[in-house]
Amino acid sequence: MEQMFVKSEDMSKFYLILATLGRRDELIDFLESLKNQTYKNFELIIVDQNETNLIEDLIEKYSSYFIIHHIKIKDKGLSLARNVGIKYLNSTLKDDQTQEIILAFPDDDCEYPKTLLENVVKSFEALGNKYNILTGISIDKKTLKISNGRFEKRNCEINCNNFLRNAISFTIFIRYRGSIGLLFDENLGVGSSFGSAEESDYLYRLLKLGFKAYYYPEKIKVYHPQKGSNFKDPNDRYRAFYYGKGLGALFKKHLIKGGNLCLIPQFLQLFFIRPIGGMLLGLLKLNFDMFLYYKNVLLGRWAGLLKYE
Repeated sequence: MEQMFVKSEDMSKFYLILATLGRRDELIDFLESLKNQTYKNFELIIVDQNETNLIEDLIEKYSSYFIIHHIKIKDKGLSLARNVGIKYLNSTLKDDQTQEIILAFPDDDCEYPKTLLENVVKSFEALGNKYNILTGISIDKKTLKISNGRFEKRNCEINCNNFLRNAISFTIFIRYRGSIGLLFDENLGVGSSFGSAEESDYLYRLLKLGFKAYYYPEKIKVYHPQKGSNFKDPNDRYRAFYYGKGLGALFKKHLIKGGNLCLIPQFLQLFFIRPIGGMLLGLLKLNFDMFLYYKNVLLGRWAGLLKYE
């Protein structure tokens, strides 16, 4: 999996692997955002997990604007679907080491600002082609506020100590030459027993393989609605537990079983300080919904830590 850095004139095609299930209106918004990109050298691989023909007409319509590969599968799971997309892409690339690609994993409810792909290419160049991976920030399009996590405010190199704060799947862009040798852990992510952290696991394994990554929120921004932070909503409280299991599984895999001691500071913060602090703050504010939310965060993370094998 050794990666080769290239000169700017060799910059080539984006391959966007999108797993989708149950969404149509949001997918239209994403496809429109692709149609409007200033950088046109890309192909979209849709891994369709719908049991009906929910999006076939959309694929036919937007195929007149850019190349779409449509793969229909019966099995469900985000990581599983992305792996199907990676394997399909590998079959078309045939390990051609002369071609550089930029790989990304958009969500079916995100949108790309019209200059995003152009910004990614220019950012790789501006950084001297030093990095294999660029990541950015998630923004709620309606509020223009940071969404879906805690992110660093400044540009920085990504390492073992900060990778959890500097990436989310739909903001990750990876440069490869030839075939893609790394698949997602199908035990992690939506649709599995451990409902999150699949992209953090993927990014961390790339770092362990020697890939160099840079967090560049100044240039790389992706629109995605904020989800899962309404303390009063029982569904959001359940989501806090379910997603927490994914984070617990991540630390079981890489800290407990993998022995990567650099993860200890983040472990202490995420498994003790933040969730317990949130519970205490809820009690001080007499906000029982807030207390229950952070209780679910805490229980989910520890459940994932204990149950992941």
